Amino acid sequence: MLQLADLPSNLHASSSDRLPASDELLPLEELERRAIFRALRETGGDKLAAARLLGIGKTTLYRKLKQYEAERQPA
Repeated sequence: MLQLADLPSNLHASSSDRLPASDELLPLEELERRAIFRALRETGGDKLAAARLLGIGKTTLYRKLKQYEAERQPA
């Protein structure tokens, strides 16, 4: 039986980055955030490749990343 530890580390998704179960409802912003960070993981941090994978422009990706970083900062 395979365990999570048997898989390469780039396949380990944190619970906050995993995609939701088909019956789990999340706000669209949270789905978007998870998709962006998953795309970045899958592309090894290559932002241009992640933007292409997501079907968005690189400017949009940079703006979204800046937004999510600002949300993580204490007020």
